[in-house]
Amino acid sequence: THQFDQRLERMTSDLAETLWLDLSALYGYFPAQSQGNALLVYHPDRYQKGVLEPAARFEFPRQLQPGGLCLADYFAPVQGGQVDVAAFQIVTVGQRAIDHIHTLNDSGDMSESYFAHGLAVQLTEALANYTHALIRRELGLSSRQGKRYSWGYPVIPDLSQHETLFTLLPAARELGMRLTAAY
Repeated sequence: THQFDQRLERMTSDLAETLWLDLSALYGYFPAQSQGNALLVYHPDRYQKGVLEPAARFEFPRQLQPGGLCLADYFAPVQGGQVDVAAFQIVTVGQRAIDHIHTLNDSGDMSESYFAHGLAVQLTEALANYTHALIRRELGLSSRQGKRYSWGYPVIPDLSQHETLFTLLPAARELGMRLTAAY
């Protein structure tokens, strides 16, 4: 572990010197209701004027066991008339991190490239957790309330829904992010 501690110290020093990470987050709150397996997300500005105009619709799979739940079940249903809130977030380590990792890889320094990638992934996850904690605080929730789910996992497997997320949060304009062909 001493060897890895030294590597982490060196990488941290290099990061402070070259600033190859550009950690950024974007998040927002949206009025929402569930309808079956779908989460209907409404335009916030229209909602403030009393109009429930859908801005997005996310479909979630239901668990396979009888009576299985899906993510939409955790939001107020359309039939009840109550409007819930859904928070969405996008985080990134930025293009400089990708460029740095590619440069290391292209120079043949595969080990350093893998470690840099690992550090970037861990810091991205830490930023997602930090942003989630900030959202909970802003909503007045305890640390035991509010869950953070990520696309690509069983509860939200359809990565193409990132396109819909990008219509809600202006990640291209605000963070310079774009979706790849694989979403």
